[in-house]
Amino acid sequence: MAKIGSFMTVPTGAYCYLTLDSGERVLVTHQHGDAGGAGACLTVDRLKLLGFSSERVFRLDLNSTGGDAAVATLSAASPSGSSLRRLVTYLGDCRSLDELLERCRQLMPMAGGAA
Repeated sequence: MAKIGSFMTVPTGAYCYLTLDSGERVLVTHQHGDAGGAGACLTVDRLKLLGFSSERVFRLDLNSTGGDAAVATLSAASPSGSSLRRLVTYLGDCRSLDELLERCRQLMPMAGGAA
């Protein structure tokens, strides 16, 4: 089970770090988009080189039809909290990056793509 870090809020959204049992770290973010909500998304980045660089492994556009379906799935898995907290809860039982990527792939057909 992943170690879930603190949830941090910044003017453009919020983020949380996960440390997997394998030792790998990922950054899960929620970007709010513009004032009308356009561009709002959830992303997962694999941290590399002591966290100084990263690789995007998943992106979910919250304003798309597929995004709505994926959010419904996340809501069923964790009925309370923000979209970020729901995604972190959904990914929180992953032990390795491969497991995490598979969980993200399970959301991709609903979201119509990723990364």
